[in-house]
Amino acid sequence: RDMPISKNRHWSLATGIGYSYNNLKQNIEISTVSPNSSTTSTGIVRSRIILHYLEIPFELRWRNASPTSHKFWRIHTGFKASYLLGGNLDYESEIIGNGNENIKAVLNKFQYGVYVSFGFNTWNPYIYYGLNPIFDKVTARLAATVDLPTPPFPEATAIIFWIPGICLPLIWFC
Repeated sequence: RDMPISKNRHWSLATGIGYSYNNLKQNIEISTVSPNSSTTSTGIVRSRIILHYLEIPFELRWRNASPTSHKFWRIHTGFKASYLLGGNLDYESEIIGNGNENIKAVLNKFQYGVYVSFGFNTWNPYIYYGLNPIFDKVTARLAATVDLPTPPFPEATAIIFWIPGICLPLIWFC
């Protein structure tokens, strides 16, 4: 919901509720050493982490819009809190096999971060920086059987395509 705070409607506050689907893909090379010999096996593990969140953003918006045109500059910045609804890990590997696991227990239930979106007319870059890690450090350390590198904080970049009244993130880069 957009709530103008200036008479010319160039400044506004916005809040809402939404759903987020995140598909994080990794290809990791791992090596295993046999305990009884000096042979090593090397292979690629292809993994996908799929996360579902309920999100509540709070945003400060600036735009130089006019009543007669939708072509204008905009800068939106804000804070977003997210609650984890579900998380799965899918992996494929010749060394450790294939599998699918529910990883909700090792993820932080709440995520929060800051973001900025800016642009002209319908195409707008979007950058998000998470302020806390995706994985719960204590639970993940206890449950880990393979030490896979994970980013300490979630980051996302996207291109947003604006249709009046609708915001569609088209391309996500993580």
